[in-house]
Amino acid sequence: MWQWAGHSRRLPAQGKPGARRWRLVPMLLLTLALTACGSGAARGKLASGTATPSAAPSPTQPPCDPATQWSAPAGNISLDALSMVSADEGWATGVLNPSSVIGGTTSPAVLFHLVHDQWQRLPQTYPGAELQSLSMDSLTDGWAVSPSPVTGSAHPLALHYTGGVWRPVDVPALDAVLRPTATISGANIMRISVRMFGPQAGWMFAWTNRDAASEGEPSLVLRYEGGAWRLISNPRAAAGVTLFDLSAVSADEAWVVGTEYGSSASTPPTTLFFHYLDDAWSQSPETFPGATESLTMVSTTDGWAGDSVGTDSLLHYDGVRWSAVPTPPAMARQGASFLGPVITLAPSETWFVAGQTGLILPENESLWQSVSGHLTRVAWPFPDSMPTVLVASTPTDAWGIADIEHQMGCPPLMTTVIPQGVFLHEVNGVWTRQVLP
Repeated sequence: MWQWAGHSRRLPAQGKPGARRWRLVPMLLLTLALTACGSGAARGKLASGTATPSAAPSPTQPPCDPATQWSAPAGNISLDALSMVSADEGWATGVLNPSSVIGGTTSPAVLFHLVHDQWQRLPQTYPGAELQSLSMDSLTDGWAVSPSPVTGSAHPLALHYTGGVWRPVDVPALDAVLRPTATISGANIMRISVRMFGPQAGWMFAWTNRDAASEGEPSLVLRYEGGAWRLISNPRAAAGVTLFDLSAVSADEAWVVGTEYGSSASTPPTTLFFHYLDDAWSQSPETFPGATESLTMVSTTDGWAGDSVGTDSLLHYDGVRWSAVPTPPAMARQGASFLGPVITLAPSETWFVAGQTGLILPENESLWQSVSGHLTRVAWPFPDSMPTVLVASTPTDAWGIADIEHQMGCPPLMTTVIPQGVFLHEVNGVWTRQVLP
């Protein structure tokens, strides 16, 4: 059912479609030694550009009782990706009955279609193939991709929407990652993304666990040209560099973020950036301490990198250089830092999720926004679920997705988090949500 909550923010401009959501451990979020289960603290509010920290958690919380915990409904769905093609039409991907078993899932991927403000689930399912990324370039064309094959197949699932139907398309460069050889049993694609710039132009990026010395490049960069996905060369980088994410700003321009790891455990990692322009890669001169895994380019002159380890800063590109954005004092007082994802709502408005490293339940998270370079905390109306994708379709209308993350089990034993999908909608500054199924 839809739930209503007021929020005074007005969207200044149309957002970038196809915003991306990263789930580092598909279908399962794992927490160890959490202090208790229960709801989080109240959110801070925006007030004249200052961020008000949330209230401290109560020192006495009700005891954790597995017998009274949430029970997943039949047909429970978690949501992965969203792409809007107009103010009242869009697509989303999710997973039916997400598994709580470590090491993967055979749960089927599903597709949703928004028509006239109603989300409708398509009957087709894709067992074992979580569709992590989705990009619609028009009402009649788009792509959705998975790091895994449908159960029983050897081809990582790539779906092309054309002629009013989603059809699987084989991408040989992705097949090669999973294909065993005489010396290795095959690798896995850990994360994949797609971004289209029209029916004949787009980018795909896959991060794998291949060993570069014996199995080939661990990260794949592909461009869509002439009706096919073509593998292009990676940025030239040292052997110890892992390329984590790609974000494109046009059919001919993209950025990649990578991390250079030292030859020993005592050598700290370093974040690097690579720029593709005029059919060639170049490396940005700026480097930063720590490992950075998430990148979002808003435009040719505005980009953000986060989801970092070893640093408390966001990294920002202003069209000339990359620089660190210090953690706001209010966030630092809470012991929190930027975690990701980076969500672009409009060219001048970007949102970030922050939290305490290692504590991944929503009560440990908060939402922040940068409007024209000024960071403040968002008075988000749904404290049990942080948005993972938000897309502004008009200046007064936005859609998004999130998951309510239900903790199962009690400390000090191992606990898991089972996600339950939520569709978000904003009209004239008022947010509503539809909790699935």
